[in-house]
Amino acid sequence: MKEIEEQTDVMQHEITTFIVTLMQAGKASKDQSDLAYAYVRAADELESIADYAASICSYMKRLAKHELDFSDEAWKHLIDFHQEVLTFFNQVCRSFRNEDSSSSHTIYDAAGRLNDLADGIRTAHLERMKSGSCGALPALTFSDMAVALRRIKNHTVNLHEALSVEVPSGSQL
Repeated sequence: MKEIEEQTDVMQHEITTFIVTLMQAGKASKDQSDLAYAYVRAADELESIADYAASICSYMKRLAKHELDFSDEAWKHLIDFHQEVLTFFNQVCRSFRNEDSSSSHTIYDAAGRLNDLADGIRTAHLERMKSGSCGALPALTFSDMAVALRRIKNHTVNLHEALSVEVPSGSQL
């Protein structure tokens, strides 16, 4: 995962550098400028998603290093939320590739549902902490992982917005 994250850093830098170089030539139309900005924004969002995915891996290493674990309920919440966020990310990607005709309304509805799911997971986690069934470091690690998944969801929404730029037919960068 660390290698993939590093590759996304390089790709983001190369995409941004390339597009800024093109735009500095000063011959871009408004539509081309909008499209160029969308690509830079999409590269930024993908790089942020990779950062949070790498963070989740480091949290897993923290658990292993300290020989810590979560309750079955906590694992179920994290695994289910992870699967939902991954499904959402794939939905946004399919929408962009025109393999799925999901509208922005559908994407925002799904994002809202994921926010509700995250809130429920957080409430259940706080209840485990109140009852004393969760130690300090596992509690912190669980929170870090849940927040990272929520931020991946947020950056996925931003990715959808970046890639939803209307480009008149025939426009090219």
